[in-house]
Amino acid sequence: MSMIQQEKISIIACPSEIAAGKLGNAQGVVELINLFNEQKIYPFAKYVFTPIQNKLNEGKTFFNAKHIEQVYHNLVATYHTVNSEMREGRFCVNVLGDHSNAIATFSCFADIYGVENSGLIWVDAHADMHSPYTTPSGNMHGMPLAALMATDNIENVKNAVEVELKAWWDRFKNIGQLGSHPKLLPRNLVIIGLRDFESQEEALFNKLNVKYFAPDTIKEIGIEAVMKQAKEYLNHCNSLMCSFDVDSIDSSLVKGTGTPVVNGLTLEEARFVFDFVFVNPEFKSLDITEFNPTLDSSNQTAERVLHLFK
Repeated sequence: MSMIQQEKISIIACPSEIAAGKLGNAQGVVELINLFNEQKIYPFAKYVFTPIQNKLNEGKTFFNAKHIEQVYHNLVATYHTVNSEMREGRFCVNVLGDHSNAIATFSCFADIYGVENSGLIWVDAHADMHSPYTTPSGNMHGMPLAALMATDNIENVKNAVEVELKAWWDRFKNIGQLGSHPKLLPRNLVIIGLRDFESQEEALFNKLNVKYFAPDTIKEIGIEAVMKQAKEYLNHCNSLMCSFDVDSIDSSLVKGTGTPVVNGLTLEEARFVFDFVFVNPEFKSLDITEFNPTLDSSNQTAERVLHLFK
């Protein structure tokens, strides 16, 4: 296992899964937590479980933001759990169901360390910059970066949004401390592994001049150079967080995720990302998300995800 600079670690289980298009991610959170314990990955860590309800038939839902009310309440619960641990100065490893939970984890991070000082390295096959105005699916795990940057991307609107939905969506931009949005500044974001996005997202990240590393660049200069350049790009931030989606890894290597994409990271490249986070003290928090064991093959994805921490 890599040396971790921080002495205190909290493993936080956040099993909200209903913002994804397929169920099973909550089971993935439980499975990873159990594997951490069984294989003594973090024998010195504190384990914390977020109270979550994954009930698809409760609360408000809209075609362009499915299960939005229940997702919102789950994110509030995640925020408060992470906030309690992070304010104690603990390094938080957030084991998340779907990637919408990163709205809560990074909102907490920005509230504690300050929006100007908080950098985010987003390792993902997808841009996750949709809003209810642009989403093709209505699945809210495709919206966390838009929520964190408080953007609707109205210039590229394709969906009609009801007044009530707009009010709910505005709540997502204000998870945590009210009145302090956006939580994420475009210049404080780097995306690694981006290779699957819609035209509306492309227009937005080009407009915002978001820094990203596509697969061809990663192969050309190597993952070590990518991580060093990402950190250097964020050198104006004194605190960094990494949010890692399992689908950033090549689809031939990880079957157990809901939106697999070809031409992704190798296992060695993914492992380097984790090693880099663990040995650089600027990093204060790490998400791991979108592992779905119901889609896995012979438990391979679970073992490969677990290897990233060893």
